[in-house]
Amino acid sequence: MKYYNQHRYPYMIYKCNTADPDCVAAHNSTFYQTACGLCAAAMVADRLLIDPDFGLVEALNLSYESGANAPHWGTDYPIYAPAFAEKMNLRLKMTSDIEDVRKCLQTGGCVVAHSGGDREEADGSKYIGVFTHGGHYIVVISVREDGKFCVLDPSQEPDKFDEPGRVGKVEVDGNFCYCEGDVLVKDCANRTPSFYCFWRK
Repeated sequence: MKYYNQHRYPYMIYKCNTADPDCVAAHNSTFYQTACGLCAAAMVADRLLIDPDFGLVEALNLSYESGANAPHWGTDYPIYAPAFAEKMNLRLKMTSDIEDVRKCLQTGGCVVAHSGGDREEADGSKYIGVFTHGGHYIVVISVREDGKFCVLDPSQEPDKFDEPGRVGKVEVDGNFCYCEGDVLVKDCANRTPSFYCFWRK
């Protein structure tokens, strides 16, 4: 399947947080900075549909049409996901339950997960985000026999998972990243919903 990495598109403009016209992102933010959600949608379309005719330009236009680019930096998936599902004729379930993710993948679906990044835990300890230090969308495409989830990360870099707090949590094989369900759950625990499950109708 196709893999899209937002870092390969540093000159492609994605105007977001447009509800605040004084914000720099409303005028000249780029795919490199803010388009993980658009890359994720394009990968889901490619994964689930035959000849989807839905790439990065189409993903960008849908964000503008639906207003998912307006509320904040990046893409607001509670707005974007239903618009995407309707356009691509897909079923959608928004959830924070990892078992829903597992069932979706085992029945031919594909999932966008919303990682929440670094944060302070209730006990005062600091959690280091595995897939991001801030908000970030990733795509979960399958579950391996050993129970690890296969992830396509739109901002993957060669040394991304070598940082303190991330070491040993992700196994990388080319564009494919594998992690335990507990890692995925914790990384998305401060986002509601955590997961957007898509299936063909």
